[in-house]
Amino acid sequence: MAVKTYLVSFDHEYIDGDSINFDKTATESALTSAGATLDADFDHAYVGMYKFDIDDANIGSITSIAGYKCSENVTDQADATLLISEATTEWHKQRLVTRNLPLRTTFDPVYTGNGSVVYLMDSGVDMGHPEFSGKKFEPVYSVAETPGGFNEFIEGGGVATDYNTSDKHGHGTAMASLINGASYGVAGDATIGICKISDPSVDSGAIKLVNVLNAFKAINMSDLFSSIDTAPTVCMAWSFAKSQLLDRYVEFMHKRQGFLMVAAAGNNGGDVDNFSPAGLNDILTVGASDSSDNVPAFSNDAGTVVEQGSGLQTNGGEEVDVFAPGVAVNMASIANRVTEGDYTGVTGDDLKTNASGTSISCAIVAGLGALTSERFGSGKATADAMKNLIVEQSLTGLLFQDPGLYSSTPNNIVFAENEYYATVWNTAAGNLGDFLLTGAGDIDIDLSVANTVTDIASSDFAAMPPALQLSGNASAGWKITADTSVTSGMSNTTIYNFILTATKNDNTKYNRHFTVSLFGSNGVTEDERNIGSETYFVNDGGTLSEVVYGSGQYAGQRHSQQK
Repeated sequence: MAVKTYLVSFDHEYIDGDSINFDKTATESALTSAGATLDADFDHAYVGMYKFDIDDANIGSITSIAGYKCSENVTDQADATLLISEATTEWHKQRLVTRNLPLRTTFDPVYTGNGSVVYLMDSGVDMGHPEFSGKKFEPVYSVAETPGGFNEFIEGGGVATDYNTSDKHGHGTAMASLINGASYGVAGDATIGICKISDPSVDSGAIKLVNVLNAFKAINMSDLFSSIDTAPTVCMAWSFAKSQLLDRYVEFMHKRQGFLMVAAAGNNGGDVDNFSPAGLNDILTVGASDSSDNVPAFSNDAGTVVEQGSGLQTNGGEEVDVFAPGVAVNMASIANRVTEGDYTGVTGDDLKTNASGTSISCAIVAGLGALTSERFGSGKATADAMKNLIVEQSLTGLLFQDPGLYSSTPNNIVFAENEYYATVWNTAAGNLGDFLLTGAGDIDIDLSVANTVTDIASSDFAAMPPALQLSGNASAGWKITADTSVTSGMSNTTIYNFILTATKNDNTKYNRHFTVSLFGSNGVTEDERNIGSETYFVNDGGTLSEVVYGSGQYAGQRHSQQK
């Protein structure tokens, strides 16, 4: 009988959402008893997934093991597709901070991705490209390394620069430049965790599912993950044919570990539900749009492809959450380098390429994920909260000239807070400080309006539960007076939230969320500050939308990591 290699997944509560007692020891014993030879497991956090060899006569017995969910023959699995195609202009960053066309001429988001991490699962990165001077990278996984691509990274304590995360294809370098690159990057201060899942020396550069799973394992076990306080983002600018195994692991990364999983919708012009991981509901799936806010070629569900432009096909369906620039976008190129990291004499247009694809859109939104992570701050955001905020603040109703053709696909273009959020008020959003209570009375909080703003017609504020009586004076900037009306015996910290709204002369509204911490005789601890739900308010066409971003608990349960 022929021996084949399989991946198998078993029921687990963190994936399936039920109270399931996964018995790791018993499961592994049952596999070996059925004739399987265990090659590797992806069960570092009890996800219930294994790789093994077994002959054809015994594979049928695997399905009878308790908790069996699905399995796939590694030999017969389709490889991933890198979602990029050639095209021919520079505009993508301006679109992120433009509410309505024509495009603004500057790129001025409030946040830069400082303290945030984006794991780039791609062909590696040429960190020597001039686009990355002074940028932050951390090698996490390389399919070109032996053994296992990551063992030495995680267990051997070696120096990161010793490992091969170089890019021989160019796709990964291009994607990285869209995330934190100097010219093209959305989040210039973000750290990129390099997960090299494709190399010409391994399977002729094909992206195999087993290597994707290895990269996920490396991400979860990496020092980079365990050391950060903000919610991380994973950029998946590639696509497989539908795979239950891949989908289950991606759901685990999102639901259990707290990663914002960003996936390219795909360039097939078909139903996104037929592809992995893009067809998952929980994660953030991104389609491509052009500089005129059109989807170049689009399929509604699994139906007829509707031409609305040329050159690029974008998958559709309800699982697509947002669209982002993905047509004729400039990015870094390795085509003209002398050798890896050596660009001597290479300047100007020879350092870049112009291309189209939903992978580009995916990388841009991954960069936006880093901005969102910084916006939420330390330990605040869950993966769901980050996704919801990106979707909530996206621009609606601009893409589809005939919405009836795309009734099942959300009509959202991503948007990032721009300069007005930063300049209306000199005071940054977030916690304004801790105030010691000595009895009933008033606390004055100065939030001055920026001197450079001259076209504000009016300002207003609203207190959010728990209520704090506020009064303010907009004519002299903002001086908020809070009536505490409490006793000096207060022992527990209370967090108060309020939103400031500035209305410009053109009736555009800009909002900023603030919190203050009041306490009695004891100081405020970080744990106390993170207790209780907090809300962020975003503006959609003048209407405030409330986004709840958790209870101060970071979604990633780091105690589950096993180093």
